[in-house]
Amino acid sequence: MFTINEEELSEKKAQHVKCSQCDGAVEFDPAKNKMVCLYCGSEYDVVSNNAPITTTKLADELVGKKEVVKGLSTMIHCNDCGAEILTDATQVINVCTFCNSRLIVENKEYEMIPPDALIPFKVSKTEVEANFKQWIKKKRFAPNKLRSAKQASQIQGVYLPYWAFDTKVDVEYHGMRGDYYNTKETYWQNGTTKQRDKRKVRWKKARGNLTKEFKNILIPASGKEGSNFIKKLEPFQFKELVPYQNDYLAGLSAERYQIDLSDSWKAAQGKVIPAIKASIETDIGGDTTKEIEYQTSYTHPQFKHLLLPIWINSYSYKGKTYHYFVNGQSGKVVGAAPKSPLKITLLAIAILILIILI
Repeated sequence: MFTINEEELSEKKAQHVKCSQCDGAVEFDPAKNKMVCLYCGSEYDVVSNNAPITTTKLADELVGKKEVVKGLSTMIHCNDCGAEILTDATQVINVCTFCNSRLIVENKEYEMIPPDALIPFKVSKTEVEANFKQWIKKKRFAPNKLRSAKQASQIQGVYLPYWAFDTKVDVEYHGMRGDYYNTKETYWQNGTTKQRDKRKVRWKKARGNLTKEFKNILIPASGKEGSNFIKKLEPFQFKELVPYQNDYLAGLSAERYQIDLSDSWKAAQGKVIPAIKASIETDIGGDTTKEIEYQTSYTHPQFKHLLLPIWINSYSYKGKTYHYFVNGQSGKVVGAAPKSPLKITLLAIAILILIILI
């Protein structure tokens, strides 16, 4: 059941960014790329951070080093899907962004590896709400109640987590290189001797060393639900990454990473294997290869914790949860809507009557 300590929430609101004109709450407005007061409309520039986006060495001792992420003081846990959402103290969320279940709220500081950078929201909530109404209207068999303003107003902005890895890979390999050549083959056809070309392969041993450098090997660190969503909404333009700033999360929330750094690093190593194999084949040359074996050594791997913007509307219909997602940077839409059995039945009856009349 959703519970919240109102006294503690009020105390935290007092610590939040406030408008210098009216003392009201200030939130980030994607459309303006500014902080905007919810009460008097005063606008403020996002506090700039001109420091470069840096990576951190992936040493074993760093994995356990965590910090309290400033501005994200309330942790929300969903018992149904396992999602953990971090919000600023002004946000009161009582249903899960991912599965629409009731939530448990813990008003406490939560330690995690802090974000290094994020892609700010560019698409505003107002745009997303309007687009949702248009999208659902185009779903002919969607129940009429889904077209209500209430459904559109349930859209929430969430930053989903990614790990980005940089590394050099030293590769030592050996295998067989094959070069094609043609020989003449004699055969009989209709009592006549004929010749044709037959391709063969000349094999020889091959071995060598090579070094590959990889930048921004991206691994989704969201839970199962979030990872599935974010893959459908790609691509994101990572050239628009900015250093992490609390201001960008004002009025929004962020999912805490569910896949830890060590497991994500294993996934990153697996992700580069196809590129390594392709490089080995190119290095060996020839027309074909076989029996390739190789050993890899990863040199000074580094990582960044990134946050990516997504608008999500989760809604339930007859016990099943449906989702509408929008890439908060590009506006790309992915979604599913339930179908009304009544509308489908009426269409079937109409078609049947038309067939009878014909």
